[in-house]
Amino acid sequence: MKQDEKKSNKNTKLIIILVALIMGVPVIVLFLFGFIGFITVGNRFSSAKASLFQSTAMSLLKYAYNESYISKNYNIDCKSLDSYKDEDIKACNIIFDINGKPFATIIEGNGIYKGYCVYNGTMTNVSVVKCR
Repeated sequence: MKQDEKKSNKNTKLIIILVALIMGVPVIVLFLFGFIGFITVGNRFSSAKASLFQSTAMSLLKYAYNESYISKNYNIDCKSLDSYKDEDIKACNIIFDINGKPFATIIEGNGIYKGYCVYNGTMTNVSVVKCR
């Protein structure tokens, strides 16, 4: 009788261990997929913010070009431009070449764009990078 009870106890323990493994493995796998998905979504969000900041910087440079073309003034303060927003841009410096084309020597993001910068951007070519 005691041997049957021991076998029954071993079988019960084995079944409990197997059920725990069968139930535990999917939970671990789902957790890992969720974690990987969270990282991927974070990277996509970061990339989207960089792309939006790129558009903001290009828009700023186009406004600077239009303003300088109309006023023939090549000493333009970024804050005077229509597309400049304090909540988006922390620092901005635009210079003009001999042909009157604007160059951003630095545009530093603010708010949702904090940490992103543009160094040496033009109206047609803006590279957004993490600020130094």
